[in-house]
Amino acid sequence: RFRDYLLPVWYDFRIFCGDLGNEVNDEILGRAFGRFPSFLKAKVIRDKRTGKTKGYGFVSFKDPGDYVRAMREMNGAGLGE
Repeated sequence: RFRDYLLPVWYDFRIFCGDLGNEVNDEILGRAFGRFPSFLKAKVIRDKRTGKTKGYGFVSFKDPGDYVRAMREMNGAGLGE
């Protein structure tokens, strides 16, 4: 059974970001979404054993309006290779 241990430290307005390049890390993902005023956190998911990115991550927002704007404006935007 999957258990999301990050759930208590994240807020409700999260966006899944897929198809990320290998060079994308938390900082790069955060910079891409940091222009939205209520941006809170970015997390690229990595393999625990190898430390390599799994190619996806999440970003969170405090305000639902920024969440919706980010979904519209960033959908299909390229990050990394």
